[in-house]
Amino acid sequence: NAEPVLMTYVDNPVIAEIIKSRKKEIPEYDFTTRDKVSHRLWAISEKETIEKLVKEFQNEDVLYIADGHHRSASSNLYAKNAKEANADHTGKEPYNYFMSYLIPESEIKIYEFNRKVKDLNGLTKEKLLIKLDTLYRIENKGKRPYKPTKKHHFSMYLDGEFYSLYLRKKIYSFDDPLVELDTQILYKTILEPILGIHDLRKDKRIAYGYGKHNLMEMKDEIDKGRFQVGFGMVPITIKEIKAIADAGLVMPPKSTYIEPKLRSGIAIYEL
Repeated sequence: NAEPVLMTYVDNPVIAEIIKSRKKEIPEYDFTTRDKVSHRLWAISEKETIEKLVKEFQNEDVLYIADGHHRSASSNLYAKNAKEANADHTGKEPYNYFMSYLIPESEIKIYEFNRKVKDLNGLTKEKLLIKLDTLYRIENKGKRPYKPTKKHHFSMYLDGEFYSLYLRKKIYSFDDPLVELDTQILYKTILEPILGIHDLRKDKRIAYGYGKHNLMEMKDEIDKGRFQVGFGMVPITIKEIKAIADAGLVMPPKSTYIEPKLRSGIAIYEL
């Protein structure tokens, strides 16, 4: 393993104090990458401190995977295959584990992905707005960049202008945690039925953007003709992520961009 699975847990004051105390010391690694992000890593090797951390994490009811679902799934599959191939399996082999990066919920930073679509699925601008009007209350915000501030509230950039889209809740059923997600609402009300995007992973007509400047980057790409329409939303919360996991549901692709991200190769776990 060269990249850990990011997991989150309910804030724990004992763990927080251990980390705070260790961060007063000189780190093992301290460097800045080309994107101007600083990275520092401290090692904890004292048996007593490790035992205290293990005890505290044993008191945690559950850990949630925030980033790295495919890595954890592939690690699980690898462990299963390795176990079947090892006649002397004991359960203590390195393949029974995978590297994780645990961080308290209060320190998780969640950002949204915007959606950019290359065409209007055969619709004119006017016909698209008419279809949207049956599902959303629409306001033209003009050329000034506009971002939504509430759940179930989207921004749209089309033909050089920004629009706000307020979901008409009377026409939408909120039956479970998945259908309440803004990424799912956008997919089920606009992307799939109106714009004809059925496969969010494989359809070449849709692309995604994230980051501090993603709104302006989306506008620029649409202005240059690479895409025809774009949609923005507010970030999903850790509470929503946990509700989806607890219900055994799966979020749509590109629902969250989560930080911090440990750079690949800083820590390596040998299988």
